[in-house]
Amino acid sequence: AASQLRLGRRSGSDETCSETVALAELTDLETPPSDMVLTWWELSWDSTDLACFLEGEGAGDQPFRLGVGLMHPEMVAVLDVVDEVSTTAAAGSLNAAYLQLNGDDRLLVYGVAGPAAAYAGYGKPADQAPLADGTWLIRGAYSLPLTW
Repeated sequence: AASQLRLGRRSGSDETCSETVALAELTDLETPPSDMVLTWWELSWDSTDLACFLEGEGAGDQPFRLGVGLMHPEMVAVLDVVDEVSTTAAAGSLNAAYLQLNGDDRLLVYGVAGPAAAYAGYGKPADQAPLADGTWLIRGAYSLPLTW
């Protein structure tokens, strides 16, 4: 109920617009699209008041699916671009974040996930569902194209 998404529009390396939205609906999906994904949700939010995106454009085109799973080698390779990661030891504490955009069946390795301490390299990543209770932070390592 307290989950939020920060949506941003970028031009090159500059962020031109950003806003935070509260989730309107989060549905737990029973069957993840891969053995790498431990837990899988479908997310939606109210797009009528978005200032950065028109309805049906970019972040206005929803829902999308988001998951937390086993660390992916691609994420380990780009971990240094995630601002909140404070040490290389975090690779052994974090999980990977996966996502699937509306109308697209590709599974994207998107970023990293874990409790706050995991970003500093403390603790062990989840290796089975359900995830431990508490606050989990999901941080993207990649921007998504506006064509989604």
